[in-house]
Amino acid sequence: MSERLQLRRIGLALLETGISRPRLVIRGALLLTVVLGLLMLRVQTDTDPENMLSASDPVRLRNAELSEQFGSTNSILVGLSRDTGVVSVEFLAATDRLIDEVLVTDGVVAAGVVSYRLAADPYVAPATQADADALAAAVARNELLSGLALSADGMGVSVLLPLATKGAADDVADRVRDLVQSDPTLAAAGLNIAGLPLTEERFGEEMFLQMALFAPLAGLLIFALMFYFFRKLALVIAAMAVAMLTVIWTMGLLIGVGIDLHIMATMIPIFLMPIAILDSIHILSEFFDRYPVHRERVKTLRGVYAEVMMPITYTSLTTAVAFGPLVIAPIPPVQVFGLFVAIGVVIAWLLTLIFIPAFIMMLSEESLQRLAAPKVDPTSARFSVAVRGVGRLATRHSRLAPGIFLLLAIAAVPGILLISVNDNPVRWFKSGSEIR
Repeated sequence: MSERLQLRRIGLALLETGISRPRLVIRGALLLTVVLGLLMLRVQTDTDPENMLSASDPVRLRNAELSEQFGSTNSILVGLSRDTGVVSVEFLAATDRLIDEVLVTDGVVAAGVVSYRLAADPYVAPATQADADALAAAVARNELLSGLALSADGMGVSVLLPLATKGAADDVADRVRDLVQSDPTLAAAGLNIAGLPLTEERFGEEMFLQMALFAPLAGLLIFALMFYFFRKLALVIAAMAVAMLTVIWTMGLLIGVGIDLHIMATMIPIFLMPIAILDSIHILSEFFDRYPVHRERVKTLRGVYAEVMMPITYTSLTTAVAFGPLVIAPIPPVQVFGLFVAIGVVIAWLLTLIFIPAFIMMLSEESLQRLAAPKVDPTSARFSVAVRGVGRLATRHSRLAPGIFLLLAIAAVPGILLISVNDNPVRWFKSGSEIR
């Protein structure tokens, strides 16, 4: 009981601050938003799936140990092909120029490059077609290179490029593309570049791009839906402001403390936006319903918060507690995700208690009168009738409804047992995509 009273006191103190000092609250919120927003400019992305495990994880340590023992490195494969064949003096000379440039490219381990050159020791560039044919025959006799460094039909050639780090994959691939395009002989050939590091990096980039696109789209959709139902722009703006401030503050804190932005962390805004909006919608819709009765904003605010403060506090706390335990997960990005979603939920709760009252206190009396005026909306009326109908159905058939949901849950069990984890990076991409 004492904890409940303590929470209520905190909530009431925040409410009274928002009521009595609205300008200070708004300015403080904007200042904090600018500071934390600037911290977001320091963002460093992390697309390496290895970092899903901690640096001390036994599996990761064993993998690094074996890689060092056997000298295996992350690699990408460059393939060139043409219909007239690649076993010619002209084409092999152009490929030699490409390999020479690649050997001095940053990020490539020159000593580990695998190509048709390894079939001859020492390697001498073919000067005649007979030399080119002899080189192709030497590659065919080499069990490690046959069919790989040079295709059996002579239509394709490949070069394996070991990388100093996974992060070099994109830069090396871009360098190869530039070199091929700058050479007239190679530019006319078909070029393919692939490899697990390239796939992983491309997947990370695509995820970041999609989150950068879909997070604002989600906000826009929520904005449009709320405006459709409430038809009160100020109400919608206030709720969206709480959501935007919550996202900026949370992501600013995450990046500001030096945590790299992993793929999982990009989903934090998607989770926080609807969570942050829920409580503010409760407050705002209740306020504008009651204001025509009292015609006094402070009295209305205190009455609304007195009724809904503890419910929104409990929903916020339970949501934060639900995400909080992810901190003890053995996967670092999951820990970050759980911790900062929980922090974001608390931020949204604080903003609902202090920012929303301040926002309402800053509105002019004319705006309040206009917003509080009842609006006849046939769509909303039909929606309300439908919701009340569902409520009557549930109360009249109070035993039937739980039974139906229980049967649906049981019916879902076979589907749950059929879940298959997709851990194949190739299948992260659609079948028609270039990288796949």
